Amino acid sequence: MGWFSSTSPQSQRCDEELDSTLLEDEKKSTTTTHNGSVTVRNDSLPPKLTHVVSEEDLNSRDYTEDDGLLKKAFHRVNSSTSLIVLKDKDDYINRRTMTPLQERLNGFTMLVGAFYGSYYCFSGTWLWDNIDQVDLLALSSSSFSPNCGTSWLLQNLHATPPLPMIFIALGLVAHAPISFIYHWHYCTTLPPGKARFDHWSRKLDQAFIHVASAFVSYGTSGRWDFFAANVIFNAYCAWCTLISTVATPVKTQLRILASMFFYTFPLLQCDDMNTFLIAWIILGSALWLFATYPIRGWSHAAFHLTIALLVPILMKAAGELPASQEQIAKAAYCASLLGKL
Repeated sequence: MGWFSSTSPQSQRCDEELDSTLLEDEKKSTTTTHNGSVTVRNDSLPPKLTHVVSEEDLNSRDYTEDDGLLKKAFHRVNSSTSLIVLKDKDDYINRRTMTPLQERLNGFTMLVGAFYGSYYCFSGTWLWDNIDQVDLLALSSSSFSPNCGTSWLLQNLHATPPLPMIFIALGLVAHAPISFIYHWHYCTTLPPGKARFDHWSRKLDQAFIHVASAFVSYGTSGRWDFFAANVIFNAYCAWCTLISTVATPVKTQLRILASMFFYTFPLLQCDDMNTFLIAWIILGSALWLFATYPIRGWSHAAFHLTIALLVPILMKAAGELPASQEQIAKAAYCASLLGKL
């Protein structure tokens, strides 16, 4: 269906706005031709529409009321128009323009959460964070006798980490290298704009956010049924991202936002409102950085680092799940035999 074949109220409003702007104020426009393309400057268009776009870019964007007006204006002025030039969006564009150094920093900051999650699991830190949950006296007087053993490399790892923690780390480790390659290599070699926006590496980076979200959902719930439901949802979202021929930012971001809500939702089920609120203060701060780019090209790296602050919160919540208690008890017992408790 074409952009303006719909008779929805949104389309009608576009028609009314166009009639009151372009048709009545046509004289306010100035048109120049260069190499067969037409550049239109029209001060009567809404101030929100103040950036340089091509027809191809318009077709790749999600439909909004303003885009509808812009698209109709595009064809109204000249069917062969190649650019509509509007003012005052330079700041918006400049805030999101990043240097190769900034893009490489984006790649490095994506590794922080993955490194921390791996370290937390394999250093045995999770035992000491959850030792207060173990009744050591009852444990020593019981018939509980796990196989204890340590390696020279992992001397503080007295038992396999709890599965919820492993799943959180797996999600982070799965996504991190994909995002690193996208930012380090493709964002520094591909030209900005559509070539980068619709590139398979960007789609893969976004798809693996859903892979990570699915893994984390088990880490925060410890329930296989909840994990299965999240796998189905995130697999669908990842598939939609990968098969799209052009980027759809709003739809993609809404799907990612939904996946974040789903993996934090179990925190409410555990009556852990404080942890839920802390998680969403962190996520909200990260999303604000992503949406506003307050420190321009450095904002995306700050966004990654802020998201990484969520990892200790999720690991701590995972340690309080029933699914984690057996491994915590095993590690505590083995550590006590070695005189470390």
